[in-house]
Amino acid sequence: MKIVIFSTIEPFIQGGAKKQFQILYTILKEKYPNTDLYFIPSNYELKEIFKQIIAIRQLSIHCDLIITSRPLSYAIKHPNKILWFMHHIPYFYEFSNTKLNPYLKYLDFDNIKKEFIRLDTFLITESKKIFAVSNFVKNKLKNYNKIESQILYPALKDTDKFYHQSYQDYFFLPSYITYTKRQHLIIESLLYTQNPVKLILAGQIDKKYFKKYIKPLLKYSKIKQNLKIIDKFIEPEKYSYYANCLGVIFTPINEAFGYVTIESFLSRKPVITTIDSGGPQELVINNYNGIVTTPNPKEIATILDTLYENRKLTENLGKNAYQFAFENFNYQKLKNTIFKNLLD
Repeated sequence: MKIVIFSTIEPFIQGGAKKQFQILYTILKEKYPNTDLYFIPSNYELKEIFKQIIAIRQLSIHCDLIITSRPLSYAIKHPNKILWFMHHIPYFYEFSNTKLNPYLKYLDFDNIKKEFIRLDTFLITESKKIFAVSNFVKNKLKNYNKIESQILYPALKDTDKFYHQSYQDYFFLPSYITYTKRQHLIIESLLYTQNPVKLILAGQIDKKYFKKYIKPLLKYSKIKQNLKIIDKFIEPEKYSYYANCLGVIFTPINEAFGYVTIESFLSRKPVITTIDSGGPQELVINNYNGIVTTPNPKEIATILDTLYENRKLTENLGKNAYQFAFENFNYQKLKNTIFKNLLD
């Protein structure tokens, strides 16, 4: 059988979508040597959206099965198409009436939005099977598009590389540094901690976000003393940072899944997340394998202090986190589930 994995990708950004399909490629290649993986560059600029749909619609890939994911990859025509849906284009959906929509004041945006959602829904329903990467995404498909889907969590291939070594005095987050990940919340929280809590952030930096939201916070000496930012996608150094951190703090808004959460759990580290984080909030069980709080720097600071002062609590949360990941995100188990769902 000839299988093609086909997804759009944002050039030069290392993200979950790319990882999801690189892992899927590795999994399918073991059993089906005639498996290929294609990424095509795309962007979500309003003036380009419909042009991209037309362009993708004109592509022709001859294979027995095609698996798609990100917008607008599922616009491709194929009689045997499966969609493993990761996320919507947010400014047409959950961010359409917020400041996160760059086209909020764009002339006739509401009509363009209605037309896009109509077309998007049609393209999604062309697929023979529809899976969502999390319950959060499943619910969005149902609420926005009236489409039912099955949950199929992504697998994490390098599970054997994560380990635990110690609980040092820093919290860690490896993630693209941009507004939707909201690193500014956790940086600001350092102003309110009662202990010398440190924070290490690692990831590519969105320069506009950094200038507007992070740079103003760097004027505070307490933040400058306790914050370290590594401006690159760190691999394999991240395993050591995970292994020795006190915990991981991941506070995105409406994250589809969030590999960070599982990576943290495999390193026996609790995760602090927020009630509006999406996928991570679905995986973090409050006071069992982490802590769920509001997106408020003062509330976050209180939790940082609690875990800093109570290492026994931190250790117990970390043990539970590892057990949760071992039981629910075992690579072989997810691999078998992926085969069963995608190919049966």
